[in-house]
Amino acid sequence: GNNADGGVPRRGVPVRAACLVDVDLVVDFTPSVMAQDEAARQRQQAEEERQQAELARKEAAAAEEAAKQAAKEATEAAEAAAREDEEQRRKRKAGAIAALSALENSTGKTTAAPNVADESTDSIVCQTHIVVRCADGSRCQRRFRLDAPLLAVFWLVEAEAALNAMPEHNFALATSFPRRKIARPAALPPDGPTLAEAGLTGAQEALFVESAAHQ
Repeated sequence: GNNADGGVPRRGVPVRAACLVDVDLVVDFTPSVMAQDEAARQRQQAEEERQQAELARKEAAAAEEAAKQAAKEATEAAEAAAREDEEQRRKRKAGAIAALSALENSTGKTTAAPNVADESTDSIVCQTHIVVRCADGSRCQRRFRLDAPLLAVFWLVEAEAALNAMPEHNFALATSFPRRKIARPAALPPDGPTLAEAGLTGAQEALFVESAAHQ
């Protein structure tokens, strides 16, 4: 296998063995198994990172969609509650107006003229001018006979207050000086108090609405 030029094999000629001393060699190596494994590991890691990023994106999108749905449902529930509350206020207002009208028609105990004779007792029944300040600053006012039911003043507030300023059903009234709370009666006289029995006997009585939250 050696040629005549010093025993050095020709390019491309296979040899069984060679003694290389003081020779410059250029050797091409194929990729090693370790390099192949590293490349495969990097590809697998990149794929796992891509999958994790895709999963995180889907989870974030799902969470955003769930948040939007929850916000939508909360808004719809709040709007439904507001409509129901407004409808209840309208019913209370209509009921209060009807109650005042019925009371006046049956007994004349809401707006009778001052110092008119009560024909049923032959006595002089005085009046008081009730002025109630609502939470929004508006005022409800009317003249009442002193033997009118205290509950009528609560009807007055519900009848004349704006819907958005109407207090809760269990609201109370209060005087300023001296401060005195007046709870809503559960019944009409004789089971419930009259204005006189509640101490509202002045020529004019100034009251304000006290919400249930401050009671």
